[in-house]
Order: sequence, then C-alpha cells, then structure tokens
Amino acid sequence: MIRLITENDIPGWIPLIREVEPLFGSMVDDPDFLPAIKEAIKANIVFGYENDQTREIAGVVTINRDMNSVEWLAVSTKSKNEGIGSKLLQKAIDELNVKEDITVQTFSEEVEAGTAARKLYQKYGFITLKNSGLNPAGIN
Repeated sequence: MIRLITENDIPGWIPLIREVEPLFGSMVDDPDFLPAIKEAIKANIVFGYENDQTREIAGVVTINRDMNSVEWLAVSTKSKNEGIGSKLLQKAIDELNVKEDITVQTFSEEVEAGTAARKLYQKYGFITLKNSGLNPAGIN
C-alpha cells in the first residue's frame, strides 16, 4: 500500500536510507538530514510503500512539486523485483504536473548498481538530458 510517510515512520525508513547510502552518500549521520526529512513529511511530499503483511516500509519516493521533480526513490533490497519502484514512481508522477516536464536525477549508464533505476525511469519515458557529475557518494 502506498501512503504518505509520517514522522512515526522515520524509524522504519532509516534502515532503507542506510542501505542506499553507499550509492547516494551519507544521509542519516548528517545533522541536517533529519530536519530535512521532517520538513518534507510535513509538506506531504514523501510517499512510502508499506508491506501489507509486515508493515515494513519497503520503498520511499520524495517529490518536489515546485521543481516538478522526483527527488529520491529507493526500494529495499529484499523487496526488489516486486514492482514497488514502479508503483512509487507512478504515485510520484500522479502527484506532479504531467503537463510540464518532470525531472529526475539518476545514475549514468556506466554505473551497474543504477541499471535498474535507469530502466525504470526509461520505462516511464524519461530520457537522458545531461551528465550532472558526481553525487555525494562520488558516483556519476
């Protein structure tokens, strides 16, 4: 089930954040991170996929309505290949202005760990516009 993330979900979201930090860069230990996610939660721009049986947060997407963009999308390793990324991306698209360009930043083609993300975005019609350089984890 996809629903808005609340502050009560933060402890359940932290393991997912830690899991993707090697690809995205340090987040949990950054002193600005927790206030930023609380602000995003209050703005109703963070959606999570909650496993109906375990009640675990299996994936999260964050959007920016002002920039009309998908800001953050991650699915836990144990929940990959279940269509959760597609459901979260569709929710993000549904929340954004489809009459304007929607942007997302993802990994470049040579980053093997980002292949699934690139394929997902391409499936939804996203195209590569430019190389944005290295992310905070030092990955292109």
